[in-house]
Amino acid sequence: MLIMDDCFHRFFERFERGEMLSAIQQIVPNPDIAYETLESKEPFFQYLINYVDASVFHPIWWLRFANLSLFRFMSDDKVLSTRYPVSLSLLAFEQKMLEAMTLEDASFAIQAPSTVSWAICRLLRCERDGIAPTPEEIQHALQDIPYHYRQRIIDRLALLRGWGVFKQRKPELHVLWKNKAVVHLYPWSVLQYPLEAASVTIPSKGIPLVFLEPIQGGFSSVLEPLSQRPALFVFETFETFFQMLQYPDVLESLCAPHHLIFILELYPHDQFAGQDIRLLQSGSFIPVLLTKRKRIEEALPVLTAALTDYFKQDSAEAADWLYHAAKRTLFCIEEDRYGRRRTAALTHRMLVQNWYDPHKGLPPLGKALGPTPENYFEQILSYWAQQRHKRPYQPTGKIRLAHVFSGVVDPRGHAPSQILRNLILLHDANRFDLTLVITELHHFHQFEYPYNFGISDPSVLRGRKTLNAFQSLGVRIHILKENLTYEAAATVVSAVLHQDQIDAVVFHGPDVINSVCTQMTEVPLRVLFEHGTQPSFPGFDAVIVSTADAAEIHRGLFQKLHTEVEVLPFCMDIRAQWNAPPKTKAELGFPEDSQLLTTISNHLGTRLSKGMLQAIAEILQRVPNAFYAPIGHVAPEKETEFKQFFREHGVDDRVTFLGRIPNPSQTARTMTLYLNEFPFGSCMSLLDAMAAGCPVVTMYDAYGPQQARYGGEYYGIDRAITSGDVKQYVDLTCRLLTDPEMYREWSDHALKEYEKRSDAAAYVKKFEAIVSGKLKVMSDEFSGRRPL
Repeated sequence: MLIMDDCFHRFFERFERGEMLSAIQQIVPNPDIAYETLESKEPFFQYLINYVDASVFHPIWWLRFANLSLFRFMSDDKVLSTRYPVSLSLLAFEQKMLEAMTLEDASFAIQAPSTVSWAICRLLRCERDGIAPTPEEIQHALQDIPYHYRQRIIDRLALLRGWGVFKQRKPELHVLWKNKAVVHLYPWSVLQYPLEAASVTIPSKGIPLVFLEPIQGGFSSVLEPLSQRPALFVFETFETFFQMLQYPDVLESLCAPHHLIFILELYPHDQFAGQDIRLLQSGSFIPVLLTKRKRIEEALPVLTAALTDYFKQDSAEAADWLYHAAKRTLFCIEEDRYGRRRTAALTHRMLVQNWYDPHKGLPPLGKALGPTPENYFEQILSYWAQQRHKRPYQPTGKIRLAHVFSGVVDPRGHAPSQILRNLILLHDANRFDLTLVITELHHFHQFEYPYNFGISDPSVLRGRKTLNAFQSLGVRIHILKENLTYEAAATVVSAVLHQDQIDAVVFHGPDVINSVCTQMTEVPLRVLFEHGTQPSFPGFDAVIVSTADAAEIHRGLFQKLHTEVEVLPFCMDIRAQWNAPPKTKAELGFPEDSQLLTTISNHLGTRLSKGMLQAIAEILQRVPNAFYAPIGHVAPEKETEFKQFFREHGVDDRVTFLGRIPNPSQTARTMTLYLNEFPFGSCMSLLDAMAAGCPVVTMYDAYGPQQARYGGEYYGIDRAITSGDVKQYVDLTCRLLTDPEMYREWSDHALKEYEKRSDAAAYVKKFEAIVSGKLKVMSDEFSGRRPL
């Protein structure tokens, strides 16, 4: 029998009376709420809190899943369904609204009327298109909405009206809405904390640094003294900023030209490019907090120092420091809010966001980043490490080796899958007996919150040919079922490794499932295979890194984690995938006398940084017969954005996104030159280009992330641009396109460097030697032939 806590009962009482704001306040009474102080062990409470959190802190598509989970749980529970029938009815109605809101434009008009009325559809369509509905349309739609729900729609329309006013008054801040083109990307419910503004005095000198929160008390004591002077208003996330648009006096202040806006989750250059930062360069920042905020107060010394540094020099290094300090602050706030129960999901979400973030710059060495996280995820790892019982290694024949992989993709430029194929298809069957465990990390995990939407199709769809090839060799394949939590998935992987009596397990990447599993498993040897991301947590006995400089740069990290390091540069027989002959330029849709520039990546949407786009545009402007034809998936909205950029520079007619191509290296044979992305470049794609003799133009950042160094490592640091100067990147490309002798020499160099990395069979032998060598050391230690 479920026991209902008072705050949850109060939530449903208000929810059923149509007092959604008051209902939300029962769960989120202040900005520093820690959900674990409200929850019991009943899973229902977790679903309800997720529902409220998604309503006010995240886009609508989050709420679709949170609503559905809550509705299903309540429907299946006899006590809840009997006790709260009105709530169930309201949740069902809301689900229909959310479905209508998140339909694609093409299907909206057809499908939406089957779920909700035409009047409501018209209202939702107005929201989607950014059109203010008429009072008559609003009144007509409200008649079809349950009266319990009407105030929510009225409040939401007020938010959207404020958003429309802001966009009109400050069009230069288009970065705030360029990825928020449709309304289902905004929060669904209004949030107001039941708090009064603190009594603050605005100093007469200095620049007020005002942290705004959606509170019920007035803002006049803060806003009136700032009416005629510059100030910087700070918000945690876009959603927090959006919530503030419900207040007319705040909206008016935010629209003032001398008031600037800083959202912690956005990269500084992106948002300050449209604001007059000269207003903030003539004084020190004076923090103004409307409510007591533990993490904000801890972060203030670093945030104010980083802001001051940024506005003084406006450099990439200063921007990176400010960005990382802001991200650290946000992570601490969210970690406190979500607690230990949700820490695996929060950690995974952070890792995915970092991977897709186009801003890959690292914080400057020696710079403080602010508050110290609680590190709940490390506490989970520590717990499992203490429970672990390592099985000693005793050789009994073939080495039983397992690969743990997040998701398999058939060859189409997915570097980790290509490497896995080689490691398995070319393995020595006389010495190794193989198991493959696929965690399907990138499935949507509906029981993990906060959600992660960096999802993909299952391996049985994306990697069918590869899996069939593995099975034909007798490889044991285990694919995890859907709907497991990350911790449960790690437990299942550990059980599989035990079942198959694995001697050595190779985890491909330090993701959350692998990081937990490595603490659980009894397997004697645990190896991390690095695919560009270094480990953050202990538990791996050894790490195989892809470049020598990675071993050197991260030596201190590996020592701290008690992890041995082995260097194994990637090798790939690219030409084995070629078909003869390659397509002509005309067959690809380009003039035969054109010079084709390409980039190959599955992540073009985030890899084509502003600097990279600027470089491409300048190259095309300077070389009239040059065309840019990148290979890889780009989301339609991102491609539209890129096309608009090139249109503004007058070169859009010479840019063609070729999309996904099953065998990108075959198409690379038709290309003239390879433009490696920066600051976060490609890896195996470089070999695709070099195998075809394409010269490579690349940046090299000795202290940047691994992907900022691959170009120099593969093609030669002496041929890479080490200054980070975009102009040098453009000049070098143009020289190669206009100097035939230089081009031939660089093309020959590409072929020679490729040959050094083309022996995939030798690569696999070196990999197997590393594993068998470490197991032999363990065997000798166990048998007493070596001191422990």
